[in-house]
Amino acid sequence: MEVLLITVATFITGVGSVLVAGFLSVNLLAKFEDYFLSFAAGALLSTAFLNLLPESFHLVDHHSELMLTLLLGIIFFFFLNKLHLYHHSHDNDKKIDISEATRPNTADNKINERKFAGRLVIIILGDSIHKFGDGVLIAAAFIADTRVGVLATLAVLSHEVPHHIADITIIKEETNSFSKAIRSVSCAGLFSVVGGVSSFYLLDSFYGFLPFLLVIASSSFIYVALADLIPQLKKVVPISKTMKQFFWLFVGVALIGLSSLLAH
Repeated sequence: MEVLLITVATFITGVGSVLVAGFLSVNLLAKFEDYFLSFAAGALLSTAFLNLLPESFHLVDHHSELMLTLLLGIIFFFFLNKLHLYHHSHDNDKKIDISEATRPNTADNKINERKFAGRLVIIILGDSIHKFGDGVLIAAAFIADTRVGVLATLAVLSHEVPHHIADITIIKEETNSFSKAIRSVSCAGLFSVVGGVSSFYLLDSFYGFLPFLLVIASSSFIYVALADLIPQLKKVVPISKTMKQFFWLFVGVALIGLSSLLAH
């Protein structure tokens, strides 16, 4: 019975939260698409600093190893992004036709496509690790007590919805496809079920790694927010638009922060 409850709870938090976020995003993205990158940056930073990192610090006494993991994680995601930036097929080594070479911005377009691919991989990888960690936490809560498990499920669900709105926003920007964004984030959400069910049988093994998984997920969100999203908001725009960008940035921070506060 416990494993069934864990499976249902983790599916709701992992995939159900994506569907709720997608439903909300249909209207929100249409009305405020210009400012949702600001929201995404705020939500990712808030998820890392107000939810995942405090949770990981709560699970262990010695924090120096976690801070080293955070630093190495950010460096790793920077390196991963560079791999996508410099990756090329053998076709690119062939002699380029003169007419092809003289087309404007061809090189810039290829670089941008690789940047987008790198950012997409980082978001999905970080989200998958994050969801796996959520699954472990929910399983531990249900093993302790069914009521605690239900409360943990509601707490995770409350902060996952705004976080997934941010994920959907970023992936939709990269792929120009709302349906692909929903599918990608939903696939990452399934790792919540994997983490929950597997940790039911091997909780001691997974629980020891959980703080490090949470920190690695944090590093991916911090990297994407600071390296990719916020630099896009540094363009010179009218003061009215700047104020709206800051407003949506703080909306992202506030929603995650409030849900994390209520959860604890």
